Amino acid sequence: MERKKGRPLWLLWLGLLALAASSILYSRIGIKNTFQALTFSGKIIGAVIFLCAAVSALAIFGMVALLYLRLSASRIRSCSNLVITGAATSFTISVVVFVVQIVVGELTSWLWAWGSMAIGCVCMLLYVHVRHLPVPSAGRLVGGLSLGLLVSLVSVVYTDFYLPSATVPLLSTSVNVKMAKIDTKAGTATIPFSIQIRNQQSVGVYILGAFYDVAGRKESFVRHGASPVVAPVTEYDDMLNGQPFGSFVSEHAYDLLQEGPIGSPGDFLNPGEAFGLSDTLTIPEPTPYDAIQFSFHILIMRDDRFQLEPNFAQPISANVSTAPAWVRGHLPKNRYYVTWRARILPDNYLLELIRRPQVTRVWYVLPPLHSVRPYSPNLVGVILPEGSSTVRPPTSFQILNEINFYGLEREGGGEYVTVSPAQLHIPNRK
Repeated sequence: MERKKGRPLWLLWLGLLALAASSILYSRIGIKNTFQALTFSGKIIGAVIFLCAAVSALAIFGMVALLYLRLSASRIRSCSNLVITGAATSFTISVVVFVVQIVVGELTSWLWAWGSMAIGCVCMLLYVHVRHLPVPSAGRLVGGLSLGLLVSLVSVVYTDFYLPSATVPLLSTSVNVKMAKIDTKAGTATIPFSIQIRNQQSVGVYILGAFYDVAGRKESFVRHGASPVVAPVTEYDDMLNGQPFGSFVSEHAYDLLQEGPIGSPGDFLNPGEAFGLSDTLTIPEPTPYDAIQFSFHILIMRDDRFQLEPNFAQPISANVSTAPAWVRGHLPKNRYYVTWRARILPDNYLLELIRRPQVTRVWYVLPPLHSVRPYSPNLVGVILPEGSSTVRPPTSFQILNEINFYGLEREGGGEYVTVSPAQLHIPNRK
């Protein structure tokens, strides 16, 4: 092929190279997304990208026909339309993916690929212009561009409408406390109890963490000062309204009696499945506590949007000195925590390319032995880029985004069951 004036061949070769690369890459992305994506939206995006790859491949054959075959005027126009539509479609897809990757803040090496293919498609369009090939009508060109823009439209609709409105699976949790067995010689009372977690939803869930606390509550009475000004505001208002107010108020103190995991990190619940534990609690008899409180905290992640690598929940450390500052800053020096992580597998192949690998980090802070507040397991989970060295406390927006996007859900975290010793036939110490 001879080089002629006004026909720079470098534009042609760059354009053909870009169309070939986009055809191969987008075909791979389209096939993997269509057959392997977890979500319906991911499958639709894969089908659209594969269709765009097919149009780009046809554009190559159209340009080869223009270069090496003797065609009639009508066929020259048809091949020219095919080349321009394919180049415009590939350009649009590359720009959309490039912009999406910039927006999500993942500056990976694939940015060069999307940018290079977009530039190559521009070279092909310039070559067609320089060679004075017939240009398709505006309607056909818009149709080719719309094919690529449909990918971004589906993504936006899915992110803005489907994810926030999707129901997060709530687990059914029950705590059963049985009558105590009294050992008068040993001066102890043994309380059998069980905790069961059941997944009653239509999707499976990963158990990222599940812990329980059992606390004994002591009640004491404190006398108010002589001056009504030091009384609580509500009682002071009662006095001003001519109502009597109490001279004594009750205060509570809590002792940690028992804590531990419900199951183990790495458990998975299919729809309809359940797991739990059966254990016993031993306390002094007669008991100094006026109530026994059970609380739990569960962190789950649904598996219909993202999945975790097999054998997840890999331990990292168990020392407070390596905790992030926003966890360490709220702990005494003698407090410890346990932590593990799991790599998140992307919903689809395209997401795997444009985003860095993500991991979920889970912290469980060991509770103190005594507290002035009711006990609740302290379980924290965040999503981070793999290998990230900076760990900041999640903002409320990040927490909401993670719940919507990754299907995270926290359950429990407060007082769940409170029983009195009398209900369990345990005498109370006078």
